[in-house]
Amino acid sequence: MKRTVLLIMIISIFSLASCRPDNDAPGADYDVIVVGAGGGGLAAATRLSLAGKRVLLIEQHSKVGGYMSSFERGDYTFEVSLHAINGLDPQKGLMVPLLKDLEIYDKLKPTRLDPMYKAFYDGFSMVVPADAEEYRGMLIEKFPHEKEGIDGFYAAIGHLLTLMDANSLLTNGEYLSGIWKILSNPRAMFAVISCANLTMAEFLDKFFTDKALHSVMASYTGMLGDGPENIAGMVFAGMWAAYHQNGCYYLEGGSQSISSALEEVIRKNAGEILLSTRVTKILIEDGRAAGVMTSDGKTFRSSYVISNANALDTFFKLVGREHLPAEYLEDLEKMKVGGATFTVYMGVDKDYREYFPGNTHT
Repeated sequence: MKRTVLLIMIISIFSLASCRPDNDAPGADYDVIVVGAGGGGLAAATRLSLAGKRVLLIEQHSKVGGYMSSFERGDYTFEVSLHAINGLDPQKGLMVPLLKDLEIYDKLKPTRLDPMYKAFYDGFSMVVPADAEEYRGMLIEKFPHEKEGIDGFYAAIGHLLTLMDANSLLTNGEYLSGIWKILSNPRAMFAVISCANLTMAEFLDKFFTDKALHSVMASYTGMLGDGPENIAGMVFAGMWAAYHQNGCYYLEGGSQSISSALEEVIRKNAGEILLSTRVTKILIEDGRAAGVMTSDGKTFRSSYVISNANALDTFFKLVGREHLPAEYLEDLEKMKVGGATFTVYMGVDKDYREYFPGNTHT
């Protein structure tokens, strides 16, 4: 089974390296229409506009960014969601080449967060450093009986980072380097495959028996929206690796600075952005996307459509069940909507930094 998965992944990589889009559809107003100006939609529209494509980005909100934005109330500026960004280490950060490719790296002003946060558990608290090796030493000192498991966990994270780095090379068009990195590290491939179907709880069980250490490592569940029994182990491991191995940062101007920089690049490259406009339908003709319709009855035609909306809204509301293969429709209907989040944004009239010395997050 593992050999089969490995072969499929290798074939997929070669297919990715060789694939090219079909010719543009005749009579289209745009090459690509992107639905939704959250982070994914903005990045897609930016890459396409830099490639010289005629791009239209449509967003129902009055500003771009989605969760990657901020808002003002009186004298206060609130971050909508993104409390930190990973991968900005100038030497090894995986986000650096991507941001340079999007031509916004030099527009951002990151500040490194270290320590990352202070966390309170049952009977003890920890100030968690961003540096991975410093954190390893702290964990071993706190849980000496779990040293073997801690070292095993770090080894697994190292394998995952190898494949994340390979994926970064592929994403940036360095196909031969990316493929070689994967083929020359079969242990990393097999190690990650062995964990691919584990939940976060099962992934942690591979290494740790101490429930207190489980709690420490599970601190990230607040960012992932569910309990360890329902979060994919690789999602957790990827987030852990990205923050502790590639750096934890906050940006001057908050996450809105990323979204605004992407918006600037899109407009600079003749891309169009429609705000306060809701897409109600993706037009399907002869089995392929041919454009979109908006809530005010306007139609925009394109050769391709990219949706940054969630899967269920994209296929059930925008595309329509009648256009979906039965097997694919069955898979979609098995999906569950994640838990809702309730967030309180609060401005205070006192400077509380003296109560949290050296910490930005608690």
